[in-house]
Amino acid sequence: MLPRETIRSGAPAQCKDCGDTSPFEVLMSNAGYYIGTRCTCGPRTRESEYYQRHEDADRALKHGTVRWRR
Repeated sequence: MLPRETIRSGAPAQCKDCGDTSPFEVLMSNAGYYIGTRCTCGPRTRESEYYQRHEDADRALKHGTVRWRR
């Protein structure tokens, strides 16, 4: 991971293009489900490792047990 690639590592919480500030949520990519942010422009950050199931990512987010990217 590059410095300032995630909000937790210093990336701005607000999108420089559209101005949205979004909370962490469960998102999906071809690699699996993850905790990240999105804005009007689309997905912004991937904050966590990947999870195989939406339910696992959602549970981790709700219970504070997210496997954050390092």
